[in-house]
Amino acid sequence: MNNITEPRRTVLVTGGLQGIGRAIAEAFAKTGADVALLDIDGSVHEAAQEIQKSAGSRAVGCRADVTSEEQIERAVTEVNERLGRIDVLVNNAGIVGRRALSWDGSTDDWMRTIDVNLVGTYRVSKAVLPQMVAAASGRVINISSISGKQGSTGNSAYSASKHAVIGLTRTLARELALLGLHGITANAICPGVVDTPLVHGEGQLLDGISALTGQTREAVLEQHVLSQSLQHRLLDPEEVAGMAVYLASDLARGITGQAINVDAGSVFH
Repeated sequence: MNNITEPRRTVLVTGGLQGIGRAIAEAFAKTGADVALLDIDGSVHEAAQEIQKSAGSRAVGCRADVTSEEQIERAVTEVNERLGRIDVLVNNAGIVGRRALSWDGSTDDWMRTIDVNLVGTYRVSKAVLPQMVAAASGRVINISSISGKQGSTGNSAYSASKHAVIGLTRTLARELALLGLHGITANAICPGVVDTPLVHGEGQLLDGISALTGQTREAVLEQHVLSQSLQHRLLDPEEVAGMAVYLASDLARGITGQAINVDAGSVFH
């Protein structure tokens, strides 16, 4: 596989409007890759224009819901028509879901989280992989979480979905190897707690744990988030983006089936 900095390489990032997804799209664009941002929010079109203007690479935005196979197929077709074959797929789209103790939540909310985080990753991979298989070349990078390696208090659906994303990634790597498709790799990145709206936003991580414990947001951040990190800090989205760019590069051609932590020392396995 050629280096990711070569011109005309096409990267599709789901959940590309903000946070980790936006940072990944911007990082790839800066390497000279063409990028496609897929997001449920229609503002993704403006985000793509901003990236194209700042990085000089071609960028397109596609509005699609990863729970809809029809919308995904339309988006992939649009990317192919406008940018060419997809060389790198980054499955980043995900939700945290409503926090509740495992025995005291809504089954509908639980299933929605699984549908977006796990089945959404499967749906997009299913739509993109045939063109990688046909070319015997490509990279699949799934964004899991350190919650895919340990429990996530008050959010069993999120933790279960992220554990399953790792299982899906490892199975995909084995299947590609079984077919002799060594030019395609599949890996997962497991971020720790990243400084994004999913942490600070209304109703998100800090608010959710605060509601469960009765503590203030500040106490939650200190006692339940920062204390879990050896570096006692939140990660920057750009740190996760840097790992994604590396995994897509030729230097990482020997890495497949892995779940790599980018977590400031929160998990050692």
